[in-house]
Amino acid sequence: MRLQKVWISKYKNLTDFNLDFSGTSFIEVFVGKNGTGKSNLFEAYIEIFRHLYGFDNRRGRLNIGFQYSIKYEIDNVTTEIEWKDNVLKVNSVPKYRVSDTPLPDNILIYYSGHNSRVDESSLSFQSLLKKHFRGGKTVDFHRFIFFDRAYKKLLITLFLTQPFDDKLGKTVKEKLAISSIDEEFIITLKRPFIVRRNFKIDRADDATLYWGIKGQSRDFLRRMSTCDAPIQLERGLRKSGLITDEGRPYYRYYIDIEKFKNEFKYESVDKLIEMFNSIKVIDIIDDIKFNVTLTSGQNQDINYFSDGQFQSIYLFSLLESFQDRNCLTLMDEPDSFLHPEWQYQFINQTKFISEPAKRKNQVLLTSHSPSTVAAIDNDNIVNFAVENHKVKAGPERKDVIISTLSAGFMSYAENEIILTINKFLKNNKNPVIFTEGISDEYILEVAWQKLYGAATKPFCIHGTFGRRFLYDLFNGDELKTKGKSRSFFALFDFDEAYDDWNGLWLKKAQFDNTPQTVFEGLTKKRKDNNHYASLLPVPNIDCLRNHALDRDNKPWGKGSECHISMEHLFYQDRLLTTWFTKKDKSGGGEIIVFTGDKVKFAEEIIPTFDKTAFEIFRPLFEFAISKSN
Repeated sequence: MRLQKVWISKYKNLTDFNLDFSGTSFIEVFVGKNGTGKSNLFEAYIEIFRHLYGFDNRRGRLNIGFQYSIKYEIDNVTTEIEWKDNVLKVNSVPKYRVSDTPLPDNILIYYSGHNSRVDESSLSFQSLLKKHFRGGKTVDFHRFIFFDRAYKKLLITLFLTQPFDDKLGKTVKEKLAISSIDEEFIITLKRPFIVRRNFKIDRADDATLYWGIKGQSRDFLRRMSTCDAPIQLERGLRKSGLITDEGRPYYRYYIDIEKFKNEFKYESVDKLIEMFNSIKVIDIIDDIKFNVTLTSGQNQDINYFSDGQFQSIYLFSLLESFQDRNCLTLMDEPDSFLHPEWQYQFINQTKFISEPAKRKNQVLLTSHSPSTVAAIDNDNIVNFAVENHKVKAGPERKDVIISTLSAGFMSYAENEIILTINKFLKNNKNPVIFTEGISDEYILEVAWQKLYGAATKPFCIHGTFGRRFLYDLFNGDELKTKGKSRSFFALFDFDEAYDDWNGLWLKKAQFDNTPQTVFEGLTKKRKDNNHYASLLPVPNIDCLRNHALDRDNKPWGKGSECHISMEHLFYQDRLLTTWFTKKDKSGGGEIIVFTGDKVKFAEEIIPTFDKTAFEIFRPLFEFAISKSN
């Protein structure tokens, strides 16, 4: 699937709008200021293909509020469709139906929640479902599939348990640092929104099963229920199937993963997603519980994974799942809720997508992130701008785009932003302090200037793209092999990243403790080279010590109990409500949580502190200097 051209007569601020896709890449990133029409173009695509699918399925004329022409290629067949003056032409030939015209198998739509208008398209789709279900009809789910952040648990569960693509499951495990999965997952079902509140389920009446839903949804739930594996407890079997709790009926199944794989062994991953979507879209899923064991040895529910971690495997997993279908994937600001380190990771996963998946899928995504733009090839970027009250879209220099998006905070340079770690190390022979993120890198650079003035650093500072990336970098063999004679330092936040730091190099006990204290920054050394991993120092003030330390000033046992990020090192009461918020802590007490924008905080607030605020970094710098020498 490859889009080639689109023309839109008048849709919102898109007037006589033309866009040519000159390249052959499977991904295009749309950038530009708010109000330049990026999201409007996505809405227009949804309307165009809804018009064509309806025209095909209903074999008649279906109204649409604007004229358009669109040209695309599917399986080496080029098709050009024009809708003008209520006449549909396919390759210049008038048509009354388009059932014999190649169309995308699916339109996959991801909305982050940032653009409510794209969300409205989903709500409109749900209203259609409600109408069809109440009319006793089955609904064709397979054309439009809407995803949002609420799909995280479902998709992670599916990617890890599906029986068809072993490579997919292995890759997801590797990227999320999962060593093994539990033998079952638990799914709880509630009354779907399409069913009236007073609907009664009668155990003796099969027609009322699952609140009377029909079609693919019902068939899928029936098949999945055969994989239920209730076990004997001390007081009888655990409750499974239909359960009535305080008059509220719901279904709960303990799905044995081996039974699930066997039941659906002939279904491809895309078909399973379609089946799961058929029940997700009617909001019948109340909860999914599924435990995994991490490479650190921890047992965690899949809620453990952040939006950033999920997004770092989402695009790869979705496109690999649909590699046998021709799809157009629309992603409206999927990076809008992610820190810069995760934004880079989101785009970086495109490197691992297979050629078959790239050939079948085309991805269009909008972004305001300089980190996303920095990670993508220049030929894949389309800049939206308003000139003379008209939206125009076309190429623009990457350095101009990044500078505009970041208000000058980030500049594009070959050896700073988009190069891989390997290329950076090849071009620079100094020791390196690696941080979790780009904003952390900036803060350390400011700290050096405040503490040492114009003195030359004997090391470099380089941001990576999240704690998991930093863990993988230092835990793997590549850095160990290529940088054996060099000093490298990893700086982890003292929050959830404590688990990563704590689990680093434990498998072979390849570390020696160094004499640093928690208030200087705990540090460990890899046994066979000069690689060090440090935790952020804990501010020695009453309101923050308990964020990472117990009464004896020793670290809490796990990362979920630790809450010191880079920004906490600069905490002051005057920053409450604007950058920090107080929050109740599990088990009693309260913690101070950073709730601001990391990049803005680094850019606008950090430079305003005087030298004394940066003294907390001096032990780290002095340690790095000593090892660099």
